[in-house]
Amino acid sequence: MTGQYGATTAQYVTSLPAPAAETLTDPEEVLSILLEPTLRGNLYPYYNRLRELDPVYRTHHPALHGGRPCWVLTSYRAGYEAFTHRLMTSDSRTVQAYDTGENGQRFLGIMRRVLLFLEPVDHARVRKMVATTFMRRKVEEFRPYIAETIEYLLSRMEERGQADIVSDYANPLPITMIFRIFGMPLEDLPLIESWMKNFARRGELGRISPEVERGGEEASKGFTEYFRKHITDRRKNPRDDVITTFVQARDADGKALTDDELIAMCVLIFMAGHESTSNMIAFNTFSLLRNRDQLRLLQRQPELIEDGIDELIRYDASVHVAQRVGLEDVTVDGRDIPAGEPCVIMQGAANHDPAQYDTPERLDLTRTKVQHLVFGLGSHSCLGNQLAKLELRMAIPALIERFPDIQLAVPESEVRSCNTGLLLRHLKDLPVTW
Repeated sequence: MTGQYGATTAQYVTSLPAPAAETLTDPEEVLSILLEPTLRGNLYPYYNRLRELDPVYRTHHPALHGGRPCWVLTSYRAGYEAFTHRLMTSDSRTVQAYDTGENGQRFLGIMRRVLLFLEPVDHARVRKMVATTFMRRKVEEFRPYIAETIEYLLSRMEERGQADIVSDYANPLPITMIFRIFGMPLEDLPLIESWMKNFARRGELGRISPEVERGGEEASKGFTEYFRKHITDRRKNPRDDVITTFVQARDADGKALTDDELIAMCVLIFMAGHESTSNMIAFNTFSLLRNRDQLRLLQRQPELIEDGIDELIRYDASVHVAQRVGLEDVTVDGRDIPAGEPCVIMQGAANHDPAQYDTPERLDLTRTKVQHLVFGLGSHSCLGNQLAKLELRMAIPALIERFPDIQLAVPESEVRSCNTGLLLRHLKDLPVTW
């Protein structure tokens, strides 16, 4: 199912056919397709249709906030205003979207302490204590580690003569980086990866099965015990690593982060720093392989990646959903939204809004002033976006320089995508040859 976007977006395997987006007239039906993994295929036609029908749509959909009233924003203007409005925030009210009841409390407990869902005062305090670690000038110190890891992974791929970009490059690069800067033993990597997979599945918006809920509880328990052990160790034996930096951080009153706050911060960095970056490396590569004119352009002018990375992220990213809520009544894209009613911002839709971008379905690395919404904006913007961008700016050019004739090893339609959610989308595999 390609809709009007044809080859510009990934193909998705579906178990049931959904009506063509352009035939739908009820925004609730469009939203239900977007939130139901067995129905939705290519997302962008349905994003476009929902935006056309109602770009600021109020719903009681049971998969969003348990049927409580909330708003689904699909226009760029609505998303931008929700992210930047001084009265819009992300706090404990938005975390209620992940409350599945008494059997999911371990997961919910971590999520309540994640930076994104803290109350404004606590959010400002915690963010200030850890933010310097992820400023652009600071993350540049990680460049040698990234380069070394990239070289190692590309050399292994070159020896085999073919590769799966997901398992051989996109997945190991960011997780290896995080293990190195956190000072954690690489032999623990398989265990952490299993927890991250289950934690990510549990964190999706939409229908959650008992199996996914149980996996989320097990992952939450594992993360808590594992990071508590490392936090205790760093207090006794400080090292030159990020965990030690977090442990030693103090606020204006000289107070340190609590164990629960530190555990939540570690989980956040691992989930956002690995899952989203890994997925974006894969999606960015797939986008270039499907737009070979832009692939060749970047090979001729690798300097385009400096600004072009934002166009690649805008075009097709792994993160498609964020949330905000008003402290008071607010107006977003001309619509009045009552205080306390959450806004679900569909960033994937906003980033393909023709009111903001000319021919948004086209990948154009020369496109100027691309301010996508993938990392959010304002006080709740993604803490690690500079590290993610640095990894992407290094990983993509290095790959296509090492393998100038890189191409898909299977037809584009056979590239498999995980279709379980919108919060963290990923490709299951991306086989290539050269």
